[in-house]
Amino acid sequence: MEGPRCGRTSRKVNPKRGFEAKASKDGRWLYYSKFSEQGIWKMPTQGGNGTLVLNRKTERFWDLTEQGICFIDLDAKPHATINFYDFDTQRVNEIGTVDQQLIIGNGALSLSPDAQWVLYPQVDHLESHIMLVENFR
Repeated sequence: MEGPRCGRTSRKVNPKRGFEAKASKDGRWLYYSKFSEQGIWKMPTQGGNGTLVLNRKTERFWDLTEQGICFIDLDAKPHATINFYDFDTQRVNEIGTVDQQLIIGNGALSLSPDAQWVLYPQVDHLESHIMLVENFR
């Protein structure tokens, strides 16, 4: 599938359904999530097969750096954890916990350019009311 986009030719690089795609800084790799399987995958930007990089349930809660992937592990107990997967060592280190409920579905995670701050959405206060309206027409 090809067509013009921003003055360039676009092409479909992943025939399977993916989302939350991010290109590596050197432009060689495309990291993404799949609708059908958990984890973060990568594939060459020129096309080709994807390979699983990180087998954790992350949804949209991850961001890419030159050194690795910062992500929220949604299956961690008793609370979700903020982690960093290091490309060199292929190890995951926990760097924090998420004590509040996350906003699943619209969630995302973003790192500051210096990788010192993590931004993610959470529910701090959730409230609902049941109201009775008399003589409603």
